[in-house]
Parts: sequence; C-alpha cells; structure tokens
Amino acid sequence: GLVGSEMCIRDRSKHPEIAAQNKDLMSKGLNLIGETLPYITGTTAAYLAAGPAGGFAVSSLVEGNAAYRTALEHGVDEEKARKIGLGVGIIAGAIEAVGGRYTEELLTRSAQKITDKALRGGATFGIGTAVEALEEGGQEVAAVTGEKTYRDVDWGEAVNRTVGSMAGGAFLG
Repeated sequence: GLVGSEMCIRDRSKHPEIAAQNKDLMSKGLNLIGETLPYITGTTAAYLAAGPAGGFAVSSLVEGNAAYRTALEHGVDEEKARKIGLGVGIIAGAIEAVGGRYTEELLTRSAQKITDKALRGGATFGIGTAVEALEEGGQEVAAVTGEKTYRDVDWGEAVNRTVGSMAGGAFLG
C-alpha cells in the first residue's frame, strides 16, 4: 500500500480530502515562512549591528506589538492589552538576546568535543537550527501565556502553536 507522501501524491483522485489537507498544510507552511523569515532576518541584523541589545529591541517590539494587537482584537481594554504586550515583549526579547546565544555557546562547546570530523561538522551545522527552533518555541510560549490572561487557550492549541513555531524556526534557522 501507499504511505505518507506517496499516498498524498498518487492517490488524490480516490481521496480528495487528502488533497485538501495538503493544500491547507502548504498554506500554513507558506504563511509561517512569510511571517517568520522577515522577523528572523530583522532580529539577526539588529543583533549583528548592536549585539544583544539590538536583538532584544527588535524582538521585544515585534512580539510585544503582536501580543498587544491580538489582545485588542479579542476585546481586551487598552491598558491591559498594553501590559500584556509589554510582558510578552520583554520575555521574547530576553529569549532572543540572551537565551539563544548562551544555548548556542553551550552547544558549540559540546560539538567541539566530538572527535570525528564529519560528526563534529554535522553537529556544528545543526546548532543554528536547534537554537532558532528553541528561541521561536520559547517566544510562542510567551505569546500563548499572554493570551491565557484573557481567553482559554487549550493544551492542544498551545502545543500546536509552539511546535509549529519551532518547526518554522528550525526550517529557517
């Protein structure tokens, strides 16, 4: 029998729901890339130009503003929305400025201890991917936490959003 991607490609005529799911998944993937790529590019450029303070500034502004606007869209009053945006922004900025850099440093030191040259090269290459995935996941947890102050975010939604953010970060990292 056909499995996975083979079934998705070859068996569309028998299972139109599979084609619809693939289209939805592709749209989600493209949206994620469209949202994440400019953010990663901006925070990286700011970090390179101004160090951790630059990464913090861009990340906190982008993530905080998104949390603020989401809260307003859900009918939260202006003052509370501002506080949510500030809280989410500070956490997201700290993750960008400090968390990822220390994680990268720790993983790089660990990778340097690998004696096999090919394995060490692979590990070193994968560090950026892992760090970006962890940063994006942590920032999504901050956003979900902010939303939980005014709406019920169930476990499934929180996990899906966090894993999706981590996948986007890993893909673009």
